[in-house]
Amino acid sequence: RSAKHLGKKQDANWYNLRADSIRHAFNREFYDVKKKTYATGSQCALSLALYLKLVPEGDYQAVFQNLVKDIKAHGNRLTTGDVGNRYLFTVLTQNDQRELLYTMLNHDDVPGYGYQIKKGHTTLTEQWNPDMGASMNHFMMAHIENFLIPDLLGIRRSGELIEIKPHPVGDLTWCKGSTMSAFGEVKVSWKRENGLFTLDIDVPPGGFADVYLPYSNRAES
Repeated sequence: RSAKHLGKKQDANWYNLRADSIRHAFNREFYDVKKKTYATGSQCALSLALYLKLVPEGDYQAVFQNLVKDIKAHGNRLTTGDVGNRYLFTVLTQNDQRELLYTMLNHDDVPGYGYQIKKGHTTLTEQWNPDMGASMNHFMMAHIENFLIPDLLGIRRSGELIEIKPHPVGDLTWCKGSTMSAFGEVKVSWKRENGLFTLDIDVPPGGFADVYLPYSNRAES
């Protein structure tokens, strides 16, 4: 993509060919065409292939459904660790499976984040089960933070463009937070109460935002 943007057509063509070669080699080694699965069929293996767009054209949904099937087979529990979490969470949100992801995160046994809260921790621990020791203040399992602001709260930005698209899920009744944009701090808070959804937005002067209400497909600026 960089070569293309720089006008280096020959380099772009070479890298595209190289990418295709790697994709074919990867699928030849790890992809089971009949079962529509990768390697051991783990959540990590499937999420990586889906996220990196290594899945053969036309098989994406079948591979994704195998991922969902594996999650449900494990009682809506994740089997990923430090490497796979990011890709699992991203693939689920990209495919509008936020409710499933929230179910996976919203429990207080292991593996998951709720057990750490249940044990009174205010920082992320190195292992899913903090009873096993290791660091009590560790960044390795912090992938959930990539889900909070852009998906639950709903603030996404790209340069000067701000998109506010909250996704209330599960039994969450409120969400509040902020992030920086090219114009300054963008603040959003929402709550669900008595059947009503209330959204408060604070966009800095000179900034513009496209706002998508969670129960409507229409954007307002």
